[in-house]
Amino acid sequence: MDESTDPMPHHKDHRRRNVLVGAVIGAAALAGTVVGVGAVAGAQDSPSTSSEQAAVSTAQAEADDFTFDDFADTDWEAFDECISDQLGTFEETFDDFDLPELDDATIEAWDAADRACEEFLPEDIKAEIAAWEPYEQCIDDQLGDLPDPWVDGEEPTDTAWQAYDEAFEAADEACSELLPEETRAEMEAFEAFDQCLTDAGVFDDGAVFGPVVHVETGDGLQIVEFGEVTGSVTITGDVNGIIVDTDGGVELLDEATLDAEWEAFDAAHEQCEQLLPEELFED
Repeated sequence: MDESTDPMPHHKDHRRRNVLVGAVIGAAALAGTVVGVGAVAGAQDSPSTSSEQAAVSTAQAEADDFTFDDFADTDWEAFDECISDQLGTFEETFDDFDLPELDDATIEAWDAADRACEEFLPEDIKAEIAAWEPYEQCIDDQLGDLPDPWVDGEEPTDTAWQAYDEAFEAADEACSELLPEETRAEMEAFEAFDQCLTDAGVFDDGAVFGPVVHVETGDGLQIVEFGEVTGSVTITGDVNGIIVDTDGGVELLDEATLDAEWEAFDAAHEQCEQLLPEELFED
């Protein structure tokens, strides 16, 4: 399937382009965080200690001196150089974190540059792309001629979104065995974690949580939770206290019940988290 007939060209190419765009946004977020520390500290009348003031000043200075070179990675040098040759310098494209408007022409230019420079990607990135290719090809084959709901940049209708979402879910289920082995293992670990919480009675993947009303009675907090069946709550009282009455599909939870539920959840979570991938707990 060539790019002109591929119903999901962004599904294969944009993920690779987003490696770069995501890095830029992440870098901007990091610098924004550092600057934010200085802004908060500057708003105070006086720092609590001279060491805190020095730390804030240092952080602000580092933020002022920040450049993309601070994130230089020798593994990406060849790819970055190729992209620069295709699009111009990286610094000029994203000057001072002012991201350009990604119109269709810009996206097409990035896609073309990305394809032209693919051979210079780091080996681990190329290996990851290769590992996902069977799954992505399967998805494309399953979706067939189903059009991308985003036509000419216009937001799709609810009907178009629902049809595409249902088709993609069916395709994903049919192609799940082709996912990279590491991804499948992580998904299975999270499924085992959810099942463990369900078995402990503190989690129900199919549960429907309705809106709630928080009531401070003077004797503690009560939460009125509405379910799938219509219900009502009546609150009566005076300066000496209030009474909460419920009817129909409403559950009334007092503070003691809520505390007990949180304690049960914490205990179950501590037990079940042993099933999660070890990578989540690495420093």
